[in-house]
Amino acid sequence: MKMKHQIQSCIFAVLFVAATPFVRAEHHIQQVLQHADDAVEAAGDSQAIKRHAQEALDLVDEAKLANADHSDVVKLINKGEAELSSAVTNAAEFNANTATEDAIDAKQALEAADKVADQEKAGPWPIEQGARP
Repeated sequence: MKMKHQIQSCIFAVLFVAATPFVRAEHHIQQVLQHADDAVEAAGDSQAIKRHAQEALDLVDEAKLANADHSDVVKLINKGEAELSSAVTNAAEFNANTATEDAIDAKQALEAADKVADQEKAGPWPIEQGARP
């Protein structure tokens, strides 16, 4: 009985370690996405848009690094990064409407990146009732 418990514990530990990079990668995208969403919610306030977009930009490299093995995800993060940079520039010029549009575009790209990352984490097989890989 003790051996069975040790084997189960070992299997759990291996699965946990194997899943950890996916959890971290997803977490980084979600952090960037949260700041992009904050920038969208700050519509009309150039300084707040600039602050939130810059906070998102400060985390983009970590998200790209965490997803380096997933080129589709990195492409979408890059698109979000470009939109965030544009939001910062436009907000600095007190063009709140354009900065808000940029933040919305960034949020959409980052949501897509998060979705693709989730799909890649799930693996190549759809999990359906009765489906077998």
